[in-house]
Amino acid sequence: MRKTLSIILSIVMVLSLMAYIPSTAFAAAYDSIGEYDFKITNPYESVNWDTWKAYKGATHVHTVRSDGDIELDDMIEKYYSLGFQALALTDHGTVNYSWTKDQTRLSIFGYQYFSHGNIDELTEERYKEITTGADRGGDGMTEVPLGIELNGASTAKCHVNSYYADCGHGDLELDAKWPEDAIKKSQAAGGICHINHVGEWTEGRHDINTYNDEFVTKFSKLFLNYSACIGMELVNTKDNRTHNDRYLYDETLKRTAPLGRNIWGFCEDDAHDFGDVANNAQYFVMPENTQANIRTSMENGTFFACSKTAKTEAELGDGFEAQGEFPMISRVNVDDETNQISVNPYNANVVKMVADGKVIAEKKVKNDNDTITFDLNDYEDEINSYVRIYVLGDGGICYAQPFLVTKADTSTSSVQFILPSADTTVTVKDSNGNVIDACNSDNFYKLGAGTYTYTASRTGYETKTDKFTVTQASVNAGLQIKINVQLKADLGVVTTMFYVPETIYLAPGSNSFQYYVDRENKADGALISNASKTTGNVFFNCDKATDVTVSVSDSTVSYTNGSSSSNGTLSTAISAGRINSAPAAGSGKTIKWTATFTLQNGEKGTATAYSYVYAPNTSEVAAGIRQVHTYSTDVFNQGVLYAIGFDRVTGGSYTCAKNFFTDSAPTANTGIGDWFTKSANGGVEYGSWSHKSNAKDSHTVNGGTGTVYVDSSRITNLNQVPNLKIGYWQCDIQGDDVASGYIKQTVDGTTTTVTNLSAKVGSAYSNGISYANKIGAEGTKKLTISAYTITLRGKRQNNNYYNVTINANYVNKAELRTAYNAAICSAYEMADNGAYTTALMNAGTVLGNPAATASEVSTAYTALINAI
Repeated sequence: MRKTLSIILSIVMVLSLMAYIPSTAFAAAYDSIGEYDFKITNPYESVNWDTWKAYKGATHVHTVRSDGDIELDDMIEKYYSLGFQALALTDHGTVNYSWTKDQTRLSIFGYQYFSHGNIDELTEERYKEITTGADRGGDGMTEVPLGIELNGASTAKCHVNSYYADCGHGDLELDAKWPEDAIKKSQAAGGICHINHVGEWTEGRHDINTYNDEFVTKFSKLFLNYSACIGMELVNTKDNRTHNDRYLYDETLKRTAPLGRNIWGFCEDDAHDFGDVANNAQYFVMPENTQANIRTSMENGTFFACSKTAKTEAELGDGFEAQGEFPMISRVNVDDETNQISVNPYNANVVKMVADGKVIAEKKVKNDNDTITFDLNDYEDEINSYVRIYVLGDGGICYAQPFLVTKADTSTSSVQFILPSADTTVTVKDSNGNVIDACNSDNFYKLGAGTYTYTASRTGYETKTDKFTVTQASVNAGLQIKINVQLKADLGVVTTMFYVPETIYLAPGSNSFQYYVDRENKADGALISNASKTTGNVFFNCDKATDVTVSVSDSTVSYTNGSSSSNGTLSTAISAGRINSAPAAGSGKTIKWTATFTLQNGEKGTATAYSYVYAPNTSEVAAGIRQVHTYSTDVFNQGVLYAIGFDRVTGGSYTCAKNFFTDSAPTANTGIGDWFTKSANGGVEYGSWSHKSNAKDSHTVNGGTGTVYVDSSRITNLNQVPNLKIGYWQCDIQGDDVASGYIKQTVDGTTTTVTNLSAKVGSAYSNGISYANKIGAEGTKKLTISAYTITLRGKRQNNNYYNVTINANYVNKAELRTAYNAAICSAYEMADNGAYTTALMNAGTVLGNPAATASEVSTAYTALINAI
């Protein structure tokens, strides 16, 4: 039972201007506090992850020396060609004495002569090339010596692989039904061994109940009684025989782990032909690739076992098809102090942790080599004597070796500070003045017996320093002490958060609010970049205030959540609004928002923020073409390419009578000649042509230039700018069924197709402009929008080419926004209503004005800083 003592302390504290920047006072890793301490035995403890490498090995392979179908030299060459770096030949009852010397087959395998003749070993020269990697950059493949599959001709197939010992050669053990005698041979000769494909020789492949209590108890003794038996196969070949053997593995570990005996898991090809090759592998983690190091890795468990086929549902599942490399682990770390196991997987999607045969935790992998941490205190009721971890990816499964654990009641006292807000900080020091780090972001401290000092602080509150004591009795009992921090405000410092829409776009030609350049309704006020945001957020917060009311000048506004609050926070939004007197198109007005509130001492306070109400410029840039062939039967192609939503337009010698914000495209063949009126710098160009020849004709019209100012501290793509659109109207296709063509966009020297056209009469395209930019970018970016359409009958072709230009002038308002919000937060206006108020309003105006230039932004920032 967890023991908890709650101590209520009143602490007076303070809230800074930057209070909502995330705190870095706590440890980066999260440490769960539980009832138990775990002693974790890490099989990878000896590994130097910075300098050691993982070497790919196959340690269960057959050749024509016994019952394999592949010549000895060909099997070696196959594994070498696939990048393997270690190989053990383990023919049945046949010790691998060499890859090069003639080695006579056992008589029971004499039949192989009729299919394969004499055994083809490697030449000494080729052996040296392979083992040194002379033809693959020095990356050699090491021969694991003296490999053999013991009980090699057992009719029950209770096989055992032995390595590093000359034992069992010629001992076929036809009647062997249990692997113990084979294990004894390996141990007596100084070798190491593992048990093979248990599911085959026990019927466990068919019936998991074969692994009953009696069997598991007997099986466990093989590992408890023989240190040379280092492990068992988890997966053999394609897992048809071993899919229930992970159940046996866990049941066996449940018996051996409490006694301190670990069991290493292997995934083996058991290759008899090329179809068996590279389904599985061991990755030995070693300082260098040598025979001695491979043995050490196998004995100590400093390797990973990988497979492309692990058929259980919790693993890869039946029918899984591997793609790419095995998932792998680049680092393992165990922290006994925090009771945590961490792995860094790659080529991976998911990491799972198993205890007592059950998956107790599962975590997704976002990036290669991310640190995935399991805190055993999070699962302490499900863990007994071991945990094991495996990694799943598109290329298969990777098993880490098990971690043995022992757990005991914790003998460390913990102190947790219960804080009222995220911006409250606590510093804890011991009696010598040394700062003690928190275990986690929940403000837990693991402390021994002694006297400690804490300092709690928060801007806007008084700072308090006091002492507390942890007794030895608390430590012995593993007591969890909670210090509940209660705050008392310092009314000498008042801070306010007040967010209103920076810009309010009016509907074209209307007094009504339409779009908002907005912030989220929370203390950190994150920016919103949605071009079609139709609710304007209004947020006010002052921790020391009550009775908040918000009002706005020169406008009538309805709110989703009212305009007042009885406490210090108002979170609402504009459901509808209109300005009393609309500005002219292409210009705007500044409206003032006022928040009034009552401080805890009864004093009245106000805070002010500003929105810029902008009436969109309805002028467009456009290119219009009227073209007709009058030979025999008239063939028309009339259309207009346009762009809208600019702060100003230049160029072109016409204006267009159509309003592309509000008017609809024609729905029947319509002449456009009377739409256009001569006007210098009207933003529009128009051309009209008529031809009688029975031939094609082509004409190009270049429209004007539209300029838009873009706040790159907020906007990441031009399609986030309200009202900024391009479109094309097909107005006349008389004589043809459709006008075919395209709309393209050229920028940074690259042309991309926006859409392909097969247009009848009407609006063929209308959408935002897609162009991504970097946050903080400044300067001008030129975009050319081009359209092409063709109508034809026979040889009579009307080819129309339209072009308009867009200049996107990027300005960065981030610095101005930070100063503006910081000034409001500090509530300076409560003490000064002079030059500061003017500078604040000007800053709000420039911040919200879509057409503000870089120079205007810089001037407003300087004026506000000087006023502060």
